[in-house]
Amino acid sequence: MKEQQQFESSLPVKLTDEEIIHYADEAADNAELITIKEQELARTKTFYKGELAELEESLRSNLGFVRKKRELRPVMCEWRLDTPEKGKKSCYRLDTNEAFNVLEMTAEDMQGDLDLNEADQEVAETAETVQ
Repeated sequence: MKEQQQFESSLPVKLTDEEIIHYADEAADNAELITIKEQELARTKTFYKGELAELEESLRSNLGFVRKKRELRPVMCEWRLDTPEKGKKSCYRLDTNEAFNVLEMTAEDMQGDLDLNEADQEVAETAETVQ
């Protein structure tokens, strides 16, 4: 006669009340952790979404500079009167000494600056010589 062999097999087994409580508690803990992790994920997505938007804007800006090979920067300039001809004024960049804007001179430009201290001095000197 052949000897009987024993082996294991997975078969349904009725759970005890303690096992049901254990699995229920574990399921509740897992549900709570899932909610917490979903909230953390949403906050992280929001954070990185903002960072990505900033990086994308910087990328667009940088690509624009590369494409145009220039950018706007503050540059010291000055108006030069009667340049390039009498009655005109030109605006020059002081970094390259290049004219970039030519306009007709205004009446105010043509009047020029009066040095009132010098005029007062001349009046005083004239008054002294008259006396």
